[in-house]
Amino acid sequence: MANIHVSSHVGLGDQIYLHAVLRELRGEGREVWVGTPWPALWEDIGVHPVNIGLCGLVAQDRERRGTPESVWTTPPAGAIYRCANYLAHASIVEALRFGVGVREGVLQREIDFRLRVPPHWFPRGFPPGDFVLFRPPSIRSVGIYLSRTPHVNVMRRVLRRLVEGCRRLIVVGDLTPAYEWLEDDGLLTGCPDVQCYRYLRGELHWTEIAALAQAANLVVTSPCFLLPLSLAVGANVLCAYGGHYPPSMLIPRTAGVKPLYTELAPEPFCDCRDPVHVCRKDIPDERVDATVDAALARLLGRDRDFCSYWFGIQ
Repeated sequence: MANIHVSSHVGLGDQIYLHAVLRELRGEGREVWVGTPWPALWEDIGVHPVNIGLCGLVAQDRERRGTPESVWTTPPAGAIYRCANYLAHASIVEALRFGVGVREGVLQREIDFRLRVPPHWFPRGFPPGDFVLFRPPSIRSVGIYLSRTPHVNVMRRVLRRLVEGCRRLIVVGDLTPAYEWLEDDGLLTGCPDVQCYRYLRGELHWTEIAALAQAANLVVTSPCFLLPLSLAVGANVLCAYGGHYPPSMLIPRTAGVKPLYTELAPEPFCDCRDPVHVCRKDIPDERVDATVDAALARLLGRDRDFCSYWFGIQ
């Protein structure tokens, strides 16, 4: 089998999708090298990380500077180079499979999307107990996606309905002045009774966020890296959408045990693929409430005591 050297998008969410696809190449008996700023992502499947250098993106460059030189590897001479990018009208998984050259006939097959979370990823000092993990929508000055974030009123209503009676809410982000900021500064003000822990300045490493997602009773997010990360670690997820990419492009058809996944998306969905398009993002309040209630009912079917305590359901 030929050695493969893969290049692709360097966002953490992008590379979580790629992680699942390169697992398939490894399953074919191939040795694989990948250009990445996230070397810890590849440890569980034995893919070799290749240093891409500094790229001008805050999170990626911070990760690169914090990684010892001994971690990086060099593809051997003669390795086949493949560039895996997205296609206009395919799911992300299908596009990446096509780009790296997986075996013919598997482009739409269910995929093993799991990411192993070793115990040392869990952040120290967090007391045990139930919690909701929440990442508020943010806007960046680089790679801006105004169309992708949900309407601020939709996210406010989702959050307010979820955290009634919630004992602990952990809020994560990576805000940087003039680079990344919250789309709605007042999002959390409607939850005064929540015991809220805020880590909005990149205090938590992405591996710690992965461990928290796996331990959380529920992850509430918009279409950002936390969506594929949470699905990969088996978390229960509620995702609120705006426009741009439809959910069908982002949610992999996974094999094996499937976590609870609930989506809130405008109807009709603005499938514009334009990052700065002014999409129609409104979702009627009654549909927001019904969707959230249905998600809670599914959780209730799994663990009545948990839901009665956590969400105040009788």
